Amino acid sequence: MINIKGLTFHQPYASLMGIKTNETRTWYTKYRGQVAIHAGKKNLCKSPFQTISLFGTLAKSEYEQLMPIITEGYNLPVGAIVMFADLVYCKKMVGAFTTDLLREQNSNRLIAIADQTQLELKLGDWCEGRFAWGFENFRKCDEPIPYKGAQGLWDYQQEC
Repeated sequence: MINIKGLTFHQPYASLMGIKTNETRTWYTKYRGQVAIHAGKKNLCKSPFQTISLFGTLAKSEYEQLMPIITEGYNLPVGAIVMFADLVYCKKMVGAFTTDLLREQNSNRLIAIADQTQLELKLGDWCEGRFAWGFENFRKCDEPIPYKGAQGLWDYQQEC
């Protein structure tokens, strides 16, 4: 058994990981490593229209990128682990860096909201003072793994 951390998201945000690379939270974590991305039992989407309304106005390219989530948002898996990813940073969000020197000096602990793509901004709560959890190496599950999640980071034992 391998013990890793799990993190619970409401749908459609669990299934959006990989399209979005940052998850925004109110709290900081020192943890870095593999994370099970868990879709909680709450799905914020009851119809394709409701899914679109979560993201605001979308450019054509954004709409095309999100199409699988928009059309199936109300039918996404819940109460299950949907993918795994590597948490590589947790940085406090600031409006912008005023110089490249400030960016270089602070890049290991701060992330500029102004540097994010419009799509990334639409898929998270990018308020100054919150934390951006940066993920890489997304691995979707072939089939959702039924599992009861929890608040915060929780332990998940993965069979080898």
